[in-house]
Amino acid sequence: METFKSFPECTDCITNLARTASELSAKGDSGLMEKYHTKALAALDESQGRGYTSPELANRVMRAIRQTSGIEDPYLEFKENEMKNAQSMASDAMDWVNQDLHSLVSFSALGNSLDFFQDASQVLGDVKERMQQGISFYQDQVDKLEAALARKPKQLIFLTDNSGEIFFDLPLVRYLSQKAENMTLVVKGGPALNDLTRKELKKSGLEKYIPHVADTGADGAGVDWEHVSPEFMELLNSSDVVVAKGMANWETIFPRSLSVPVFFLFKVKCKPLRDFLNAPADSYWALWKPAD
Repeated sequence: METFKSFPECTDCITNLARTASELSAKGDSGLMEKYHTKALAALDESQGRGYTSPELANRVMRAIRQTSGIEDPYLEFKENEMKNAQSMASDAMDWVNQDLHSLVSFSALGNSLDFFQDASQVLGDVKERMQQGISFYQDQVDKLEAALARKPKQLIFLTDNSGEIFFDLPLVRYLSQKAENMTLVVKGGPALNDLTRKELKKSGLEKYIPHVADTGADGAGVDWEHVSPEFMELLNSSDVVVAKGMANWETIFPRSLSVPVFFLFKVKCKPLRDFLNAPADSYWALWKPAD
């Protein structure tokens, strides 16, 4: 499969992201908002045509806004609300979640409906009903993950996505920790849109349920290969299996040659990716990529 690069619609989406992040950082000051937005668009223009993926473009835009505004995390309040709503909805739906791998993967996938353009209550309002009905994957390769787990991997890493998803991921994470000798949850190394960092994980109180926590060393969505830490690369290269949540992780990891197999779990949320994959709108994918 060829690499999914940025399309014109992606530029429109990132431009909207730049405006939203600038507004959040300016806190009602229209002059500051325009200043931050102008810097963000300049960073976007400078990065165009260099073959970057959409997450890589978004990362450069967000860094420009943070550097100009001095606001470390424009999405801090958004993430707090997202986690509060997601926790409530995940808790409400747990009675309908079986403890087999396919059910836990399905529940985790439902959490990937979250994104930085919509409130959690908008996209997760029907989670209980969805779990009752059961979700189907357009690409269902959960059996590949199950086979890998049967071999009792020595090291498995789970790459997280949006903050609120952790409440949907936790049952799967705990299951994986029982199947692997070592299971490490990997969060972002710094604020990256509404992605999970150590700060949100600690505040949620869930850290005590997770054996090991590491971070990418980078403040970027997906895996920002230019900025990740040597420690993260060492962890990745020493792993036997990777589970990667979300579109940004798929966009940045799938094209890369890795010596470790990766299980991707994501929802197709946008038209460019839908067209690229020839996939139905809002379809769920459980995709296995063998080691290269």
